Amino acid sequence: MTLCATTVRRAHDPPFATQWRRRRQCPRLRHWVGTRNAIGPPPGLRYVDAQLDAQDAKDRAELVEREVKLQAAQKVTEQIETMKKQTEALAKLAERKP
Repeated sequence: MTLCATTVRRAHDPPFATQWRRRRQCPRLRHWVGTRNAIGPPPGLRYVDAQLDAQDAKDRAELVEREVKLQAAQKVTEQIETMKKQTEALAKLAERKP
């Protein structure tokens, strides 16, 4: 990478003045030297967050679907048990009648 302009540091300049002057003179160096706010989130984090949110929504939907299927299976099992009991009761009644 080549620098746009060479700057001469004057004796009374603070150490950061040279960098600041160089960044101002060369727009390509703005991203390289670090004029962005270093406290903010790193670039691309919003895409990762969006992917994680989408996967979480998919996982929640699968969990709800699994719970619905489990409840339906339990209900069917209860109905089968009830029908077995009714069938046994009817069989006992049929045996009692001559």
